[in-house]
Amino acid sequence: MFINEKDLRRIIKEELISALTIRVKYEQHRDPKTGLPLSTPKIKEQDEYLPAWLINHQPYLEGALRGVQQTQDKQDGQIIKLTDKLKEFEIGMKAMSGILMGLEGSIKAIAYTPIKQINIDRDSKLSKLEKQINEGGSEQEKQTAKDKWKGITGVDYESSN
Repeated sequence: MFINEKDLRRIIKEELISALTIRVKYEQHRDPKTGLPLSTPKIKEQDEYLPAWLINHQPYLEGALRGVQQTQDKQDGQIIKLTDKLKEFEIGMKAMSGILMGLEGSIKAIAYTPIKQINIDRDSKLSKLEKQINEGGSEQEKQTAKDKWKGITGVDYESSN
């Protein structure tokens, strides 16, 4: 049994169309007139011929791909900015740790010094300064002693007596 050319073309065409036909699900979540969300989305499935569907939806697909690319570019830019900020933070933390390591000995010395000893040392320094202020030589030496007094107590010598 031979198939004539016309029937062969028809069979090939039908099979080709069948192979290039896809089932597409369309979902509508908003009212097209008002733009408000629908209480239940409208879902419609239909068969579409793939080449025609691609041609009809090409602008949408291109726009979606551009949107994805722009979003990716924006995220890349944000990642670069955040990386730079992290590097700045790391530099700052290294500087702070260096400062704290430099202060470690002083902090330990203060921490291990009893409060009574600190007060005795302070009182001893203040009594020496008071002696310099009252019995000191030149006005410049007296002023230097007053400045040291203020540095230790936080108040002027005159207002503390």
